[in-house]
Amino acid sequence: MDMEKKPMGIVIGVGNQKGGVGKTTNTLHIAAALGEKGYRNLIIDLDPAAGATKHLGIPIQSFAGTLELLTTEETPQSLAIYEKMPKGVHLIPSYCGYQATQKPDSGGVRDCAYLCGHPNKFGG
Repeated sequence: MDMEKKPMGIVIGVGNQKGGVGKTTNTLHIAAALGEKGYRNLIIDLDPAAGATKHLGIPIQSFAGTLELLTTEETPQSLAIYEKMPKGVHLIPSYCGYQATQKPDSGGVRDCAYLCGHPNKFGG
């Protein structure tokens, strides 16, 4: 039997080095619009200011989130928040401590593995 293969999903990345250009706003609006159309969406908030997490009404540091996703064996399924979210939207909340996770010699590049003592987890 020839079964049609369906894609597992589509990744939409929203990023820009400049602040205040609408990254969070666009992310939330795209996810909400797709959710209304019946699609399931996962927002992974990597913003040090936790913009999407705050906008969606999640108290900061009240849930495990992206830090645990990057530095532990936690899975996206175990970390995603779906209760009280817009239709079809799931969130892995940001960790506001990201701003303190810069290597002294990194020139400002964030490195969660450095902070958490897992220098080899990501091949570094």
